[in-house]
Amino acid sequence: MKNKKNIKNIKKDGMSAWRIQTKTSKLLLGIDGVINATSRENNKTIFKTTVFDFWKITLQEPSDESARGRKFILKSSLPDTVKGKKNRIQLIWNHLETTNRKYAISLEIFIQAVDDTFEIKAKIFNEEKIIIVRELEMPSLDIPLRRGHSQLLFPKGAGYKFDLTKEPKRRMLGYPGASVHCVLVDHGDRGLYLGSHDKYFTASNMITEPIDDNNALRCRFTVISWVRPGDGWVSEPIVVANWHNGWKDATKYYRNWVNTWFVPPKRPEWIKNITGWILCIMKQQNGEVIWNWDDMDELCDRAEKQGLNMLGLFGWTEGGHDRDYPTYIPLGEDENKAKQAIRRAQARGIRVVLYTNGQLIDIQGEYYKSHGLSIATVSERGEPFLQGWQKYYDAPMKAHAFACQGTEEWGNKLIEMAELVNNMGADGILYDQIGFGGGSAFCFNEAHKHKHPAQVMTKGVVHNLRRAQEHMEKKDPDFIIMTEGGMDCTGMYIDIIHGAGGSYFPEDNSFPDLFFTIFPEYRGYAIQRIASPVQDEKNINYAMQNDFLFEVEYRYRADRDLLAGKTVTEENYDEVFAPLSRPALSLIGIPFEESAKRMKNAIGKKIETQKE
Repeated sequence: MKNKKNIKNIKKDGMSAWRIQTKTSKLLLGIDGVINATSRENNKTIFKTTVFDFWKITLQEPSDESARGRKFILKSSLPDTVKGKKNRIQLIWNHLETTNRKYAISLEIFIQAVDDTFEIKAKIFNEEKIIIVRELEMPSLDIPLRRGHSQLLFPKGAGYKFDLTKEPKRRMLGYPGASVHCVLVDHGDRGLYLGSHDKYFTASNMITEPIDDNNALRCRFTVISWVRPGDGWVSEPIVVANWHNGWKDATKYYRNWVNTWFVPPKRPEWIKNITGWILCIMKQQNGEVIWNWDDMDELCDRAEKQGLNMLGLFGWTEGGHDRDYPTYIPLGEDENKAKQAIRRAQARGIRVVLYTNGQLIDIQGEYYKSHGLSIATVSERGEPFLQGWQKYYDAPMKAHAFACQGTEEWGNKLIEMAELVNNMGADGILYDQIGFGGGSAFCFNEAHKHKHPAQVMTKGVVHNLRRAQEHMEKKDPDFIIMTEGGMDCTGMYIDIIHGAGGSYFPEDNSFPDLFFTIFPEYRGYAIQRIASPVQDEKNINYAMQNDFLFEVEYRYRADRDLLAGKTVTEENYDEVFAPLSRPALSLIGIPFEESAKRMKNAIGKKIETQKE
């Protein structure tokens, strides 16, 4: 151990350990550096760690155009000072060091009892001349497991539940990306809650991994701190709680914090009657027009046969899907024809939502040439972050830059998109990709007025969605905003979530009850994600059980052939570049009429149940 002198000083003060207590737990920090939390009910260990494992800090040298600065990691060590009060322990490192060098960087960690929780916070001050404090990993807690009982509730997509005995593997989930910023370890009769209660929604990673021959689970949070020379930074609290009344009761820790800032969305009345939608790509990325405005009557016929009452039109523009963003000129360059088609659908009681992308800019498009580079999110080296999409083998990949959500210009563009869609007569807009995080979390563009770097994928998105929602509510209160995916901080401004991120369709370990228990406002207002023009009983039952809105997707020429009653096999999708985006082979053999009848019957039962 380092700093043995400090151990002697501690003993001289007549103190052998520091103890703080909550209503349900007690935490003991010994002078040997061991941190142990136990239940006050049965004295069993809830979690344990040591001051030598409690944190890691990633430092980074400056970057330039030729290379990103070198990163290196400092590991936790014995603190220079430990202070204890009635309900708080404070650990102080006057400077950080390796075997080769001391760094003029101080760190303080506070562990405090608040009601029936422990709150853990950190404070960093960087007095180095060029070194940046890039990341802080804290805390690292080891949670004893009960073999055959312990499960991990993980907030990817709508949520997953993993049996930690059967599936002992390392898992990492970024935020933004996660739907909520917490994990739960459920031992059956008890468990542990770990959550980041960060009002700034700071980018971080949640990491869990089995240790000690799978007898324990190590849980860690890594937050992007980015403390420049001469700056200081204080983290938001990581909250740890021991619970006994079931996992649903444990979610109150997150929801109670959410209630300090969350305002449920004000949805128009008509949205309560939505049963689901047909996602239809009219023009694909390779230029093939699969559906046009004259086909609106057929789309409505098929929607009615399935009991669906909304259309989500993707690729409704001249550029086609995933191409030429953010330019949205109606397919055929005939706005009047598009408006008439939308009105025909609405006259039959079918709502229409038009797709836009909430962050991508086609770097070959005219918008990027005139505006894009000045709005783009760029890296430490000044290069725009890019995302490529290729849908077909006979068409090249399209590269897109990420718009910086921290710029007023892009916020204005999102409002402009909503105005355009509303003027087309549509009932709502879908902003793709931004509901649960998407592109680069940080922007280093020196031309932008935000901080450098600025966290743009949470705070920026929230700000822009709020602006768009408030603007459109004043113009047309019945107009709705949808996003692909959803998460805690964007939820106030989203009327319907289009499922993404996982568990919006039946798969191993799916557990959407996690998200909907924390956010009951979205139960019944999230569309399942089934990439197929037909549905089987398993998918329909899954939607029924979890109160998802129903979906079918018409995306490729082979999909339309299937709907027309033609025999479709795997070979008909060979031209589609991404195998994962093709319909499941188990589904494409189902006739449309059979699928439609099954779905319409299920929707009818759901409506009758809701009336009771």
